[in-house]
Amino acid sequence: MSTISPNTCHLCLRYVHPETGLPEGTFWAWGLGNQALIVIPEWNTIVIHQSDTTEFLKRFISLISSEKMTGEEAIEQLILSCREAATRETEYCIEHRFISRCEFKQLISLVVAARE
Repeated sequence: MSTISPNTCHLCLRYVHPETGLPEGTFWAWGLGNQALIVIPEWNTIVIHQSDTTEFLKRFISLISSEKMTGEEAIEQLILSCREAATRETEYCIEHRFISRCEFKQLISLVVAARE
């Protein structure tokens, strides 16, 4: 039987800043492979974004093991690679990439606008 240390954060929830336009008490969590959860108690709403992390993990592990990048460098490389015109339309960039903070803010804005 394995035990989980109380200091280990497997799902760290973060409260959403009021400037997003979401109600106070809203919180979110972001997971590996771009999975996200947004809970908006005041609206009785939960937004879940899931993705298949298989392709991401293949590329991430390759960058760490073959290219000797740190985890942060590998994630940055994967994000930035999809901003290049030559790779933007590849299956990976369309289906499996991380979204940027700007895109995440746009998603939140759409959720807020839909509720107004």
